[in-house]
Amino acid sequence: MYRVIIRLTNGKAIHCRFPNLISATVMKRAVDELVSGVLYLDSHIVNVSQPTMPDDSVARPPNSWWCPFCGRYRRYFDYGSYKLCEVCWVSNEEYHFKRANGVQDRQDMKPFRLRRRRQLTPAERVEADRVEDKRQRRKARKTRRAIQ
Repeated sequence: MYRVIIRLTNGKAIHCRFPNLISATVMKRAVDELVSGVLYLDSHIVNVSQPTMPDDSVARPPNSWWCPFCGRYRRYFDYGSYKLCEVCWVSNEEYHFKRANGVQDRQDMKPFRLRRRRQLTPAERVEADRVEDKRQRRKARKTRRAIQ
């Protein structure tokens, strides 16, 4: 499935869906020839059925993220608590966006950091082991009763 996205001069966009690349290309060329620069800023063809991964040889420009459907590095604008691609409006919450950019949380799209657990004192460790042993004995007792 392909989309032709036509960005208008008033800030809005028109999304047209096409089943194949040929139809989308014909539509894009027709729009480019008929109303170039008068009513719209630019037009793009986006493949929404096959997301792409970034090429490791290309460096990421500053303030941009890989858009898996556009297949390019794009700027993302704030839309409430989300960030959206400037062309195809894919969200930073999409699975393919997170996979392509190595992002796992939403806060400013920073990589995820695990919180470390507090180290237990020796007395707390003994108590935790005792509680765990008690749980295991209780579980074993229940299974023996269920077998009998």
